[in-house]
Amino acid sequence: MRLSGRIDLGLFYSRTDITIPIRNEDRQEAIGWFKNIDLKENDEVIIDIKKKRQKRSLNANAYFWQLVNKVAQKLNCSDQDVYRKLVKDFGVSTTLMVRDEAKEAFIRAWTEGKDSSGWFVEDLGHEVLRAYSGTSTYNTKEMSRIIDGLVEECKELDIETMTSDELEHLKATWRQR
Repeated sequence: MRLSGRIDLGLFYSRTDITIPIRNEDRQEAIGWFKNIDLKENDEVIIDIKKKRQKRSLNANAYFWQLVNKVAQKLNCSDQDVYRKLVKDFGVSTTLMVRDEAKEAFIRAWTEGKDSSGWFVEDLGHEVLRAYSGTSTYNTKEMSRIIDGLVEECKELDIETMTSDELEHLKATWRQR
């Protein structure tokens, strides 16, 4: 179950209470979920909390792919080649240790069924892999970093891009959504 809310802290002499009020429209679902797992009032629970991030807008995605296409045409390669290089240079990755006998299974699990060539694994040797995530999972900050890298690439190739002000405006609109 996924809920969102704002944290309220109650500071008391012997304890601190953390309350997360939820939206009214989520209330019935939450109550049903607690009843379904047979959770009683004093049962101990584990709760994962992470900061809510704004999702990127379709405008950001469309602009990204428009520039990727221009770079690919200029370099005489595929959009996917440019995209993969951007993900590798500016994207999100995880470095992990994987035993040699498990590498193939991990790579298959990481890439299988993904709708993007941005999901790939680089073997760094000595049982170390770097797994890259496609941009479909990026938040605004991560997408902003990869677009900034792409814009720099465009400038080096003499490809016209938005002005700095236009780009900042686009980024600001992502944060408002």
